[in-house]
Amino acid sequence: MLTKADRERLRKVCENATPGPWRCDCEHRDDEHVLLSGADYWVLAKTLPEGDEENEFFVAEARTMLPDALDTIDELRALLARCPKSECLYDTNGDGDCGRPACPICGPQGLNAKIEEALQ
Repeated sequence: MLTKADRERLRKVCENATPGPWRCDCEHRDDEHVLLSGADYWVLAKTLPEGDEENEFFVAEARTMLPDALDTIDELRALLARCPKSECLYDTNGDGDCGRPACPICGPQGLNAKIEEALQ
């Protein structure tokens, strides 16, 4: 799971990179370089071994999609933070814990624990 530190590091990487969207222009390549292009610029990148064009396309797509994926994660986390915790039917004293270790709702591996972990 991506931690807050992971997400912040990835955002910084995106902010410091040449702006997207990128595309792989494999027609403009030689034995050492391939051009990754955006709207108003070209990025000269080291060519991967012969037959690795799919990895070059991956680099271009990742540069374009990673900021959107991080935005989606943030939006989903914000929605999750607004959801109430699930109530366990066996929680008789109302403290949010029925005391059953294998409880799928309030146990250590249950839904509420997973939500808390996702919000870290």
